[in-house]
Amino acid sequence: MMKRMFNGGCLSELFLHYFLPSFNLFLIAGITLTTAKLRLSEGLSLCWCYVIPFQLVLNWVQFYRHRSLVSTSTDSFPGLNYKQKEYPYREEITVFINLQPQRYKECIHCSLYVPLRSHHCPYCDKCIYILDHHCFFLGFCVGRENMKHFILFCIYAALGTGYGLYHIMEVMTYYRSFSGQESLFYFFPFTLVMYMLDRATGFETFYVFLLDFGLGAFCICVFLASMGLFSTFSGCTPYEDRKKMQVSDTDKLMQNFRDVFGNYGLLYFLCPVLPFKGPHILPGYRVE
Repeated sequence: MMKRMFNGGCLSELFLHYFLPSFNLFLIAGITLTTAKLRLSEGLSLCWCYVIPFQLVLNWVQFYRHRSLVSTSTDSFPGLNYKQKEYPYREEITVFINLQPQRYKECIHCSLYVPLRSHHCPYCDKCIYILDHHCFFLGFCVGRENMKHFILFCIYAALGTGYGLYHIMEVMTYYRSFSGQESLFYFFPFTLVMYMLDRATGFETFYVFLLDFGLGAFCICVFLASMGLFSTFSGCTPYEDRKKMQVSDTDKLMQNFRDVFGNYGLLYFLCPVLPFKGPHILPGYRVE
């Protein structure tokens, strides 16, 4: 994995595939537990402190379970066996599978004929069906099958961080003014130095850490959720847009939404685990 890009760099692989998802998990847990502690000390309900983490965990699990990988068929490819080495993919091939016309191309990295809208991810070293992007914070690619869980994860993560930051900020203002020279204590590197000089408390340093990184996470989640919804309704991924690829039905907004979320897609906003079949992904075929 990733050898083609980093020439076997273990540190890069550990950082991208393990450290970033672990940091994401630590940040979510820190904000959740701190918010629950603050609300509990004030005698307030912990309802949202249970609901939001529950949604995040389920969507993260479903994100991994439905990874949009192009599987490998044991059947022979019903098309011409021709390889073009100059490019990762050869030109489009239209073949008939079960009497239905399907468009394929060849991936020289996987030695597979794959559905036309598939793309080879250099980080995962796999072909992903309708690849949107590789998400380092969740540790895998966002494709057609797990796009809905990625969007829902970002939405609930934005709601959760915003909810938690409000409570943490409310407590911090009791100890430090947000105006004047004390506003520097809301900047984590400054607070960390003050802590080492014994001029800031441990809990204050931890709260500022959650505030700074939580605010960054909130902005990123809002941006990614917005981009994900835009890709869903437009029917075109950022990669396809950059490559000027022609995809069908890009003007049918609700049909594009159903292609990603299904006919009962709004129910996924309440429960990510539903007994409905996801998008059908055509298999890849070995190059003989």
